[in-house]
Amino acid sequence: MIILRFTIITFFATILVGKETMQSNKLLPTRQLYKTTNYDQVPDPVLSWVGAGFFTQYTISNTGQSGVFEPPPGWNGYNGEFPIGYGAYNGRTGEFPNGTNQFYTWGAGLWIGGKSEYFNTPEDRSITIGNKTIENVRVATTAYYSEMSSISKLWQSNQLISAVSDGKLEENKGEYLFGQKNKTVEEYQDIWAYFEPQPGDYHNPASDTIFRLDFENVNKRRNKFLATSSLGLDSSLLLLDPFREDENGNIRGDIISDEDTYCVFGDYLNERDGKFLWNRGYDTRGLGIKVEQQTYSWATDDYLYINYKITNMNDFPLDSIYVGYFMDNDVGYADDDLIGFDRSLNLGYSYDSDSEESGWIAPAGYLGSVFVETPVDSIGDPSKGVPPAGNQLNNWQIGLTGFQTWIRSDLGQSEGHPGDVDDDEMDHIKYFQLSMVDSFEVFEEPQDVRQLATSGPVIRLDPGNSIIVTVALVAGSSLSDLKKNTQSAIDKFNSGYIGAEAPPSPKLSVQPAHKAVYLSWDNFPETVIDPFTGLADFAGYRVYRSLSGLQNDWTLLADYDVAGDSSEWSGIVEYSKGTSNAISKFIGPLGSGDISANPSIDAIEDRFIEAEYTVELMDHQIEIDGITLDTMKMMIYNVSNLQSVLPNIAAMTTGEGFRTYAEYDSTAMKAGNGTLSDIELYRNGYFIYLDGFFVQISNGEYIDLDLDGIISDIEIAQQSLNPLVGDIFIIKTYAAEEIGGQSGLSYTYLDDGLIDGMNYFYSVVSYDRGVPIADIPQLESSLYQNIILVRPQHMALELAGEPKISDYIHSGPSTGQFLKAITSYENLTGHQYGIQFFQNDASSSENETANYGILIDSTLGGVGVVEPLKSIIPGESYTDTLTIAGNGFDEHGNPLPPMGVIMPGTFNLTLDNNILSDQINGILKGVINGDTIVAVINYGDGTIHLTADMTAGLTGASPSAQYSYNPLILESINTSSFTGNLNPETVYGVASTSIVNDQIITQDHGFIFMVTNPALSIDSVYWSLGTNVSDVFKFDLRSSSLDPYDYYITFYDQSDSSVA
Repeated sequence: MIILRFTIITFFATILVGKETMQSNKLLPTRQLYKTTNYDQVPDPVLSWVGAGFFTQYTISNTGQSGVFEPPPGWNGYNGEFPIGYGAYNGRTGEFPNGTNQFYTWGAGLWIGGKSEYFNTPEDRSITIGNKTIENVRVATTAYYSEMSSISKLWQSNQLISAVSDGKLEENKGEYLFGQKNKTVEEYQDIWAYFEPQPGDYHNPASDTIFRLDFENVNKRRNKFLATSSLGLDSSLLLLDPFREDENGNIRGDIISDEDTYCVFGDYLNERDGKFLWNRGYDTRGLGIKVEQQTYSWATDDYLYINYKITNMNDFPLDSIYVGYFMDNDVGYADDDLIGFDRSLNLGYSYDSDSEESGWIAPAGYLGSVFVETPVDSIGDPSKGVPPAGNQLNNWQIGLTGFQTWIRSDLGQSEGHPGDVDDDEMDHIKYFQLSMVDSFEVFEEPQDVRQLATSGPVIRLDPGNSIIVTVALVAGSSLSDLKKNTQSAIDKFNSGYIGAEAPPSPKLSVQPAHKAVYLSWDNFPETVIDPFTGLADFAGYRVYRSLSGLQNDWTLLADYDVAGDSSEWSGIVEYSKGTSNAISKFIGPLGSGDISANPSIDAIEDRFIEAEYTVELMDHQIEIDGITLDTMKMMIYNVSNLQSVLPNIAAMTTGEGFRTYAEYDSTAMKAGNGTLSDIELYRNGYFIYLDGFFVQISNGEYIDLDLDGIISDIEIAQQSLNPLVGDIFIIKTYAAEEIGGQSGLSYTYLDDGLIDGMNYFYSVVSYDRGVPIADIPQLESSLYQNIILVRPQHMALELAGEPKISDYIHSGPSTGQFLKAITSYENLTGHQYGIQFFQNDASSSENETANYGILIDSTLGGVGVVEPLKSIIPGESYTDTLTIAGNGFDEHGNPLPPMGVIMPGTFNLTLDNNILSDQINGILKGVINGDTIVAVINYGDGTIHLTADMTAGLTGASPSAQYSYNPLILESINTSSFTGNLNPETVYGVASTSIVNDQIITQDHGFIFMVTNPALSIDSVYWSLGTNVSDVFKFDLRSSSLDPYDYYITFYDQSDSSVA
């Protein structure tokens, strides 16, 4: 039994008192439109800041603007309205790492240049540089001062309800406007995936349904990735569906990332009709283009994506179009920056010359841009050997064609032309920079330097046609980190943004107290399906605290994981060498039985080995009816152990070698049938067993190589369905491992010992099980999804002295702790309290693990009770609940609180005029008719239990109980419910009870507390050398239970593994 005692100390105080049908064959739900159908209204410009991950606070706008602006103090997120109090012109955008206040970008944005014979007004300037003449050109830009008009509103998937511009109710203000990813849409929320524009949403939309979800383009990449992936991913989960339904059959659609945005801007309107972020309007004259902008970012990434779809809105073609992404990165102080370029990644990046910035708490890092998608030139240029449009060009992208750098205010001297490219009305010079093909520059002298990544030319863009580009903005703490993150961004884009995702963080609430903070959170992350695995792979919560809120300044306070949770016995098979269409698959681990039903195989641990294997197909001949036939046999090699795995007809029985089977029972996880000879030969679709698992290698199917919808004879002749001699398959297996400390989940935490008035940052994150077969570790949600700043409360000035809770006195071997906090000074009692822990049934337990605790106020003492119990039926198990447990409901239907807890040692149970006395450990014991009778009492919930064996010799008449109860109960802060049972890792309030006018009245005692689970600690270790079978290490341990155990670890020699 574990006992904690503590005292409340008080001082005297004076208290001052019907639309189009889409591909899914589902109809869009009908929405009530405004009476007018006039869509001439141009939405107002607006700003927001994006970046759900470690690179964040990057400026975006529905005019295309990036950089220049910073969010106003206390900005809590985008709500559709212009942010009053924003900052500007100070280079504070693009923060990395999140929470450091270290910014990397002054100005940035899109450049689009094009030619036309119609660009011949006096304002369309020309220039000749060397032998290159630039004329009839215009360039539309969004950097520094966007010259684009807003065309649509700016929408953000995590947008908050303003209850003003969005027409929502005031009661929902501050909630999410859109239904969130993988979550049921609330009645007051809109669907992100699509909408029907209403006046003021979108200037003259081309359709009555606008898709914010770019599902068609992204699904093309996802289909390609899924076709080549060996991970066995579920396409129904991963292919985006704007009409995906929730579990109730309601449309919720999909969202791509943790933070999607969508808006449209352009320069094709008459200038007088447009709405601009700056009062200067167009720089000279418009290029005549419309741009749909979408951004994507994830909480676990160091990068974000900006996707642009650029459409020619003129009634004439645009020629020689170039697209560029411009960045004026100021890594802290502007004049000491450098620019580098990596041709292998097509990555241009800015960095500080000495990696240090005054006032920065972390070393200066790197920020770069990379085009992960460039325009497709569907026209081609036959004069230069580029064929016209055709199937072979469907996937042809121009790629990165230039990377330029220059410094400010040198009037073009560094570039060989008059005028500064940064200035207004310099379209001809900007176009010159865009068109510098095969020029890739760096800047190696510290300066205030700019960079421009370019792609082009697109030979011709006809009216109404579009080109698409996607840029990834990537940050890194070092150059190697930047390159690693860039490759990750490229890979993620190519997969259609497919990747394992951490479960979201829970919704966090905090309550400050005197020198303490109480935290509570919901369980929503436990229900979220990871689209990568198709599983609800939530594994636990972690509680963090920080004094600064900076990325690398967090302390882990607690880790609550799913008890009994573990990774799976898993594996993956990869086609490593060969060109056939053969298919390989990891089937699964061996089940509890085998083909011989050998009872000695009772656990997968007996067989499954975590290792890497190769399966090589070798030339082989067999003789059938006197005829020699060519075939293939499998040679299997354990790469990890450097041993061959030999064929063995009894492989499943003996645990050694491998063999093939024709059938596999997925329920029993075992194989059956197959040849009893030639078990190492390749046979199409047979199952291969070795070392506790099954794999399968099969012939594939013919593929439409040129994607024309027809598999021709030529294509058939070019393909082999079955694997060939010399082909190699690699098998990688992963053993199941426990995840976390098996502590069990909790939804509350109490952090005490804090300083009143000091700032503390808290975050509760979720983490998953990871995907070993894809080399993906456990993923944890971002600390910044629910970060909260809180200050513990100062003591009220009217109080004389300092009310406090004394330190606790602990007896027993547990390493758990008692955490407490004052919530109401005036309700403190000055009483002494004790906590005791018990087992549910100490008479039958095989260990000393406690199951519950009770809190007793020793100052209140006990209230004596004599209570009749229900009759016992001899020979049947018996359970009854005492009246102090609070069974029943009040007149309003609310459950009655318990009246208190039983005081250990006071309970007597009368049976057949004999008494079973309290053993002070939850056991009642007595002798009736010469037999020892044992009953169990739960002091916390007031239940009594006897087994059928114990009641067999009783008459069962008129049982009764005599006991004293302590009128003190606990209130679970998380559930707002009263109980007598105390469980570790749960925050409780304390209240005493009394009966007034036949009603139970509770009185708060002014504090909350929590008992933690013990931490694992090793007291001692000793080693004794055993026989050749085992070497034994012994150590004393304090486990996650409340009492100590002795554990032994045995290391078996490999030669004795079958004996063991």
